[in-house]
Amino acid sequence: MSKTSTVEVPTQQETKSRGGINARVVFHAVQRHPLAILSVIFLAVASAAGVWFFLPLHKKSAAIVFHIDSQPQALLAPTLESRIDFAAYRLAQMALLKSRRTLNAVLKEPDVRNLQMIRMAQPDLLGWLEKSISVDSRSSSGGINYSGEFMRVTIDGDNEDELLALLNAVAKAYQAATYERDNGARLHRQDELEKTFVKAKDELKRYQIKIDEIAVALGSKDGPTLATYDTFQRDSLRLAVQVHASLLDELELVTGQLSAAKSISRRPAILAVVGTACVVTFPQQVIPRAMIEDEVRGDVVFRELELAVTHSSKVLKDTEALFQPGTTQLLRAQADLKAAEEKRDHHYKEARTKAETLLMEKLAQNEEARANLMQAEYDRIKARIDRASLKVQELQREISKLSTYKIDLENLRSDISQKEKYTLQLADEIERIKIEGKVPPRVTVSEEPFIVAGIEGNRRLRYTLLTGIGVLLVGFGGIIGWESRSRRVTHADEVSTALGTRLIGTIPPFNAKERDASHSDLHAVFVEAIDSTRTMLMHGTPNGTKLRVLIVSSALSGEGKTTLAGHLAISLTRAGFRTLLVDGDMHAPSAHKLFDLPASPGLSELLCGDIDLNRAVRPSPISGLSVLPAGKWTMATRQMLVRNRWQPLKKEMESQYDFVVIDSSPLLLVTDTLLLAREADGVILSVLLGVSQIAGIAESMNRLQTVGATLAGVVVNNVRCDVYHHKFSYRSKYPASPTPKALTSMAQDTDGSKTQNLADVSERSRVSNDGALPYAEEYSEEV
Repeated sequence: MSKTSTVEVPTQQETKSRGGINARVVFHAVQRHPLAILSVIFLAVASAAGVWFFLPLHKKSAAIVFHIDSQPQALLAPTLESRIDFAAYRLAQMALLKSRRTLNAVLKEPDVRNLQMIRMAQPDLLGWLEKSISVDSRSSSGGINYSGEFMRVTIDGDNEDELLALLNAVAKAYQAATYERDNGARLHRQDELEKTFVKAKDELKRYQIKIDEIAVALGSKDGPTLATYDTFQRDSLRLAVQVHASLLDELELVTGQLSAAKSISRRPAILAVVGTACVVTFPQQVIPRAMIEDEVRGDVVFRELELAVTHSSKVLKDTEALFQPGTTQLLRAQADLKAAEEKRDHHYKEARTKAETLLMEKLAQNEEARANLMQAEYDRIKARIDRASLKVQELQREISKLSTYKIDLENLRSDISQKEKYTLQLADEIERIKIEGKVPPRVTVSEEPFIVAGIEGNRRLRYTLLTGIGVLLVGFGGIIGWESRSRRVTHADEVSTALGTRLIGTIPPFNAKERDASHSDLHAVFVEAIDSTRTMLMHGTPNGTKLRVLIVSSALSGEGKTTLAGHLAISLTRAGFRTLLVDGDMHAPSAHKLFDLPASPGLSELLCGDIDLNRAVRPSPISGLSVLPAGKWTMATRQMLVRNRWQPLKKEMESQYDFVVIDSSPLLLVTDTLLLAREADGVILSVLLGVSQIAGIAESMNRLQTVGATLAGVVVNNVRCDVYHHKFSYRSKYPASPTPKALTSMAQDTDGSKTQNLADVSERSRVSNDGALPYAEEYSEEV
C-alpha cells in the first residue's frame, strides 16, 4: 500500500536555519549548565587576576601626534599626483619613523642614551626601541580621532619623564629624516628630469636629421609635391599594368594558334571514308572533298578509263537492242562494261590516294610555314611582355619606396609632435621644482608628547579587562554553541517552528504533589490531554484519512513512547472502540509487564507463523482492550518483516479490531519500526520535553518519509502550560463523577507493583507521568 507523508520533512539545513541560536537557546543553556557557567566565570576572573599580577606590562603610555598634509606644501597649486598618492605617502611615513636609520639617530642623542629605560634595554637597543614604538593612524584618545592626516606614535614605560624625553628625541629624528627625504627626493627628481629633458632634445635632433635624409631621397619634403609625384607614379603603374595584361591576352591567343599549327605539321594524316566520298583529316584540319575530286578528275588515265566505261555502256545498249537476252553477244557486252567499270574504279582509288597524299603534303608545308610565322609573333609578344613586367616592377618599387618614406615621414612628424609636448612638460616640471625648492615641511608636530590618560594609558588594566572579557565570551560562547549543536526540544511550539511538522497533542507531567492537588484531579487533566490527542488522530487529519493502525515511536529510547502508546490505547477503549495494543518493540518488550502478562508467544511467533492471532492476543484487565506481547525475537522474525509478512497480519487485525496501537522500537536504533511503518495508517512520534533532540527527530521524520510511511503527527510529553492549570482549576471547581471504589483504589495505588512495572519499562523517561496507567480503571468503568 503506497502512502505519502502528511507533513513535509525539513532538510538538515532547514532545521539548522529554523533553530539557530536565540534567546531561548541561551536561556536553556544557562539553565541546563549552571556549573559550567560558574566555571567559566571563575576561569575568567582567574585569568584576569593572572594577567594583573604576573604579566610584565608597563604602567604608563606616552604619545605624540604628527600631522601629515594630504598634499605637499607648495607655492603653486598641488598636482593631481600628490592627491592620489597620499595614502601611500602616509604608509611610507609610518615606515620611515620606525626605520633603523631614524631609530639609530634617536639612540645617538646623548640625553637618550643616559635614560634608565635605555640602559636596561641593553644590549639590543635598536630591536627594543623598534618593538616599543607603536605607530597608528586610526587610533583615538580623549574623544579625538587620530585618522586621515594625523599619525599617532605611542611608547609604554614606567617613568613619565623618560617617556616624554624619548618621544621628543623620536620627533626630532623623524622630522629630520622626513625633511631630508622630501628635499632629497625633490632634488633627485629635478636631476632626473633635467637628464630626461636633454635626452628628449637629442631625440628631436635625430628625428630632424632623418626627415632631411628622406627629403633628399624623395627630392622634396613638401607634402603637396610628394602627393603629386605619388599620383603620377600610380597612373604610370596603372597604364603599365593594362599594357602588360593586353600583351598577356595576345600571347595566350598566339600560343593557342602556334600549338595547333605545330600539332598539324608534325602528325600524320588520317584517311576517312564517308559514304562514297573520301575525306582526309588532320588532327585539327579537314581536307575538302571537292578538292580531292578535282585532283582525281584531272588525271588523264582516269579520263580515258571513264571514256572507256562510257563506250562500253553505249555498246551494251546497242547490243540489247539487237539481240535477245542470254545471247553470247549480249553477255560479252555486259562483261566488257563490267571490266571497264572495275578498271576505272580501281584506278580511281589509286588516284584518290595519290591526290590525298599530295594535298596533305601541301597542307603540311602550309601549316609549317604558318607555324614559323606564329612562332615569330610569339617571340615578339613575349619580349614585349618581359619589358612590360620590368616596367611594372620598377614602378611598384618606386611607389613602395615612396609609401615607405611617406609613412616614415608621418611617423617622424608625429613623434616630433609628441616629443615636443613631452619636452615642454619636462621644462614646466623642472621650473616648478625649482620654484618649490623651499617650502614648509609636509610633516609637523600636531600635539607635543603627553601622557595618555584613562584606561587607554594603563596597559595593565586594559589587558586585564580584555583577558577576562575574552575568556568569558569564549567560554560562554562554547557552552551556547554546544547547547545549540545538541539542541533539545524545550517548548512544544518548536515541533512546528523548527521541524515544520504537525503537533497533535501535548501531555502534562503527572505529579500528585503539584499545587497540593488531589490525585483524581491530576488524573482528570491527564485524561483530557490524552483524549485531545485521540480526537486529533480520529478527526483532525488534514485529508480526512482514517487512521486505524497507529505506530507510536520515538527517535531514541527514554522519550515516553511506551507510556504514550498505552494511554492512547486505553483512551480509544474508553471511547468504546475495540482496541489492540501491540508490543512492536521486540528487542526490549514492556507491554507484558504493564499488564502482568506472559512475554511470549507474541508478535515474533505470529510473524514466523508458529501461532495464529487469536492464540497470541491476550485480554487485559481493561474491558475492550487486548494486548499482543512482543514474543521472543529471532533473526527469523526480521526475515519475515523484510518479506512483508506483516501486511497480511495487519489486515487480519483490522478485521477484528477497530484500532490497532503498536508500541514500536526507537526509529534511530532499530530498523523494525520502519518495516512496520510502511503498512501502518499513521506514525506518531513521541517527544519528551527537555530530552528529545531536534536533529534526532528530524532524522526520524526523514527516514519515515524515505520508506513511504505516513507521519500522523508529534505528541510532546512533560509540557507545563497555563492551559493545564486552567483545566486543573476547572476540574477542581466542577469535579467529575466519582469512580467506583474498586477501580479508584487501583488507580491511586501509586506505590503498587503495577506502577513500578510501568516506570521500569517507560524507556527511562524523566517525567513523573511515566508511572502506571493511572486512569485505566476509570476508562474501563466508563466503557
